Amino acid sequence: MSRFRAIWPITNERLPFTALCAQATHDIPFLAAQAHARLTGPGRWSAALSAEVPGSGRITKWVLLYEAPAVQAPRRTNPTQATPIQQEETAA
Repeated sequence: MSRFRAIWPITNERLPFTALCAQATHDIPFLAAQAHARLTGPGRWSAALSAEVPGSGRITKWVLLYEAPAVQAPRRTNPTQATPIQQEETAA
């Protein structure tokens, strides 16, 4: 099983950890969809020094992390775009 990981830079270190998590929670469905991931269980929040987190970009000193078990979501196709088989059938 794979893991989904999202990273946010912490720009206001005075905010309580629970407030940071609450703000970031709204991004999770979009970020998971963008990563073609379907979350399969509850996640875990943590904070870490950005220098110790690969992919953080080191924009800020600290980053907020969310990690959850996930599987690859099926990729959606554009229903208005014809598949090669449909193109052959319409050409005949």
